[in-house]
Amino acid sequence: MKKKYWGIYNKNLELVKIFKDTEETAKIIFEQIKPQGYIVKEIIQQISKKYPKIKIYKPKQNGKYKGKNLPIARSSWEYEFMKFLDSNPYVVEWFSEGIKIPYINPFRTVEEKRPIVWYYYPDFFVKLQKDGKTWCEIIEIKPYKQTIQPIKHKYKTQKLFENEMKTYILNQEKWKAAYNFCKSKGWIFKVITEKDLFSHE
Repeated sequence: MKKKYWGIYNKNLELVKIFKDTEETAKIIFEQIKPQGYIVKEIIQQISKKYPKIKIYKPKQNGKYKGKNLPIARSSWEYEFMKFLDSNPYVVEWFSEGIKIPYINPFRTVEEKRPIVWYYYPDFFVKLQKDGKTWCEIIEIKPYKQTIQPIKHKYKTQKLFENEMKTYILNQEKWKAAYNFCKSKGWIFKVITEKDLFSHE
């Protein structure tokens, strides 16, 4: 059987892994992970190129990284940011996707006609020290275009516009929940884009 690209998605329908194998193997994997709420979907060759290949980062400063498992970078930006955290002298502690924040999924809520709680796992937790001060940040890395409300124009199909709008609305709900979560703990929540990716102190 011909091998294809497949994506594994979590309960939030976020892509967590890509693999290449036969449809039969993909079905076996799906049956194994279905109890945990994961699904497997085919990614056609043309689309798969825009998705990042999963890459594991091995921290050089072992004392700083506090994650249970080695961090997984889902994009080249995330991988470079991990290198930045690892080498930054002001970063005393960090880990990846280790915090679980509940939020109301607006689309499922409308479908089910009752509040539906999903969970958001921000990219990074970072603890910093500088000039005698210590603070914590939760950081999400996203393309700038996903942080601004999409605009419909003649070169954009209705389906593409609707998908962009859905992503934008879902991100806003996640980030609002993350902001409130951080506020309750005295932390800072930041969304970093390609415009300011390495301007962090």
